[in-house]
Order: sequence, then structure tokens, then C-alpha cells
Amino acid sequence: MIDFAKAFDVVDHAILLGKHQTLGIDQFALDWIVSFLSNRHQVCKTDGPLPINQGIVQGSGLGPFLYLVMENDVNALSVFNLIFKSADDTNLLVPENTNVSLSVEYDRCKQWAELNHLVIDHNKTPEIVFHLPRVSSLHLPPKDDSI
Repeated sequence: MIDFAKAFDVVDHAILLGKHQTLGIDQFALDWIVSFLSNRHQVCKTDGPLPINQGIVQGSGLGPFLYLVMENDVNALSVFNLIFKSADDTNLLVPENTNVSLSVEYDRCKQWAELNHLVIDHNKTPEIVFHLPRVSSLHLPPKDDSI
């Protein structure tokens, strides 16, 4: 279970819009998204209105869709491994028998996060091992110290 720290709050608008362009979204819809992300301000008691140049409005109807587009290009390296994405929840599933280990897949996710200016919160990123009950021999994957 991969947790991106403050995922909705730190989305880089330039990266997000670049990903929308590669999806071939109609220019009218792209302009609408630019308008949605532009000219937003936050009022601070000490500094007055400050422009918001990153992040997605989390409570909006469009926010989860925009975040899913942001994460659209993070994919598993192996066809045996799966990545499930739902809004800002990302789960990496690696079976016991695979050609790409959990550590390699997780390192790839860390590289993707860095490239996209996101940070993985390692304290909220647990590793869960599922197995059949009453199994006679359990083969645990090698421990990944970063999880």
C-alpha cells in the first residue's frame, strides 16, 4: 500500500497538464481543466491572498479524476504484478511467483514519484503479506527496509 504524502496538495500543474496532452484530450476540455486549475487563491491572515500554483481541489468533482490522470503512467514492470489506483490510494500487488520482485517494483514507484514531484510517506506505506491459513511452509519475501 503506497501512500503519497499530501497527494492532492502537491500535484505539479505543469506535469499534470502535460499528461493530459499526451492522452489526446480535446483542446476545449484541456482549456477547461487549465481554467479550473488557474487563478485560485488562498487567504492567509498575515500575508493576504496568495496564488495557488500546485495541488488539486480535493473536495471537487474533478479532483479525483485529475489525480488519476496524474498517476496514469505508474505501471507494474511485470505482467504478473498489479498496481491498483483509486483516487490517491495506490496498491502494489506482487505474487510469490513473479519475474520482478517487490523491491524492484517499489524502487520503480519511488523513481516515478520523484520524477513527478511526489513523495512517498514511508511511515504510512505498509507491506502486507497474504497467505493461506494453516499453510505448512510459508515463504516470506525478502524484507525491504524502506517499507
